[in-house]
Amino acid sequence: MPYIRLFNPENDIMLQWPAERTISSVHTLSPNVEALRRAGAMLPVWWSSPGDAVIVHDDDSLHSRIWLDEMSALFPFLSHVSIVSATDTGKPGAPWGWSGDAARRLSRAGAECPSIAQLERMRMLSHRCMSLMVMEYLKQNSTIPLPLLPTEATTVEEAQLAAASSPNGFYIKSPWSSSGRGVVRFDTLSEKAIQRIRGMIRRQGSVMVEQALDGIQDFAMLYHIADGKAQWKGYSLFFNSHSSYSGNLLCDDATIEHRLVCAGADRKTLIAIRHCIANALSEIIGRDYTGWLGVDMLLDRDGMIAPCIEVNLRMTMGVVAHFLAERILAPDTEAVYSVEPHSPREKNNSPTIVDGRLIAGELMLTPPGGAFDFKISVTERNR
Repeated sequence: MPYIRLFNPENDIMLQWPAERTISSVHTLSPNVEALRRAGAMLPVWWSSPGDAVIVHDDDSLHSRIWLDEMSALFPFLSHVSIVSATDTGKPGAPWGWSGDAARRLSRAGAECPSIAQLERMRMLSHRCMSLMVMEYLKQNSTIPLPLLPTEATTVEEAQLAAASSPNGFYIKSPWSSSGRGVVRFDTLSEKAIQRIRGMIRRQGSVMVEQALDGIQDFAMLYHIADGKAQWKGYSLFFNSHSSYSGNLLCDDATIEHRLVCAGADRKTLIAIRHCIANALSEIIGRDYTGWLGVDMLLDRDGMIAPCIEVNLRMTMGVVAHFLAERILAPDTEAVYSVEPHSPREKNNSPTIVDGRLIAGELMLTPPGGAFDFKISVTERNR
């Protein structure tokens, strides 16, 4: 089924307000977020299907069409994707993530969107307490070793009690936030920590308190939900800089799993987690959501896996990396997918593409001229 696709990386910001509010009015974004959204507008072409159309800024339409034609000559599957036009009216919308704001923008382009009630239900399922619900499911339905479960606190006193159970430090997390801005670590329950807790509760009604773990590797498991059932689709091995996303390893799932095992993870536990999480998502979310999602996890220094740090009920950069590895990376090749502020390209690092597969160099994934670079850099090839 063809879709109208929208890259709206500000989705997590928009979720802090009820869907009814964001569907009826335009919210001003920071210049940095606006620049990211505009620079990455064409990113959805890489996971699109034949007949799909992508929304871009009106001023970028011609520039984007020229770039898409050039890329289609290198990657033929892109020739079946287009820039959204009036003839696309009636196709279902497929944003990066659902919010009232996403529905407003997609509806304006002629796309079919969920009702306000459905949007609000998805907003509530995007609350960070979802990690607690999944962990509670695993505790009741599996024998997987688990860390201390997070706590949702609606008062400062509840948060203080939860923090006291984590003598080696703790995180406080606002229910909805973007790019790590609502996640803060404290070593002790200081007055500053109490002030942050009080502010989060005042603005969003509660705060998540989570034990700090001695993590050595961030990763995620990727799922797709359709017809009420969640299916495991692969791994995401990512890296952050100052709590913000900076990149993903591109390779096959077997290689990622091998790296996790070499770092101390138990393979049988990884397999058990992927199945149990799928069951939890089917039961908790399956009736109300269709689409991609990622479950962030953490491997600690003792080999224990924290199986649900966060549920991202939307497309993720890990899903993007999954599609890129599957669709355009040459076999037996490793690369890094990254999102960075724009910098001049090195002329000696141009991409080498053979039969629609990237085998060497660096490939830019969006039209030139944006404030951010979305790119793949090949790091290794086993011939």
